[in-house]
Amino acid sequence: MPVQKADLSRLSITQLVELTRKDNRTITKRLRESGLKPIAQDGKTIWYAPELALAVIFGGASLDPAKELAKLNAAKREMLELQLSEKRHDLVPAVDVDHGYIALATSVSALMLSLPSALALELASEPNPAKCQEILEKAVHGALTDLANAGARAVARVAAEQKADEERSRNGSLGNEAAAEDDGPPVGRGTKGRSSRNKPRARKVEVKAVPGSSSRRDRSRRR
Repeated sequence: MPVQKADLSRLSITQLVELTRKDNRTITKRLRESGLKPIAQDGKTIWYAPELALAVIFGGASLDPAKELAKLNAAKREMLELQLSEKRHDLVPAVDVDHGYIALATSVSALMLSLPSALALELASEPNPAKCQEILEKAVHGALTDLANAGARAVARVAAEQKADEERSRNGSLGNEAAAEDDGPPVGRGTKGRSSRNKPRARKVEVKAVPGSSSRRDRSRRR
């Protein structure tokens, strides 16, 4: 059975007592004297930022809680901005950039190394040096053009994938809104506006007389 990890992104007075092994009144006094403000409050439970509260408890005399909290908030904001830029594809992870450069260098190397074997026969049968130079330049320019076209296709493919992801995300959000608005037909029977075709028709029932029943009634009346 997996063990559930405790949430240490915020700490209460009770948790600070357990972690620091200090008296409850000592911790409360140091936090109050330092002017450290809690980051949240849930009913009677007050929550503090762990890194700031522990620094105050263990004697951070020169620590300014307000400045430290401002630094923490600035770091969190910068992290969120970086994550948002990465989702927008404004930033690319350094590892992906390295892989891209390696793939590009590999493609260039393979293409250049293929030129000698491709041009060997043609150059061997050509005695004119100027013509040999022309053949080589044409082959190099053709190889570079192929690389440029491959790069353009890769950029277009990435742009198309990004656009498709945005459309899927947009359609998914619209689908969720439509599903929330349309909960389906009402449950139960509705009498208002009910079609007459669905209404059951009354049956005509014939009552047949039982043989001998009329004579018995006549005899009882005579009596």
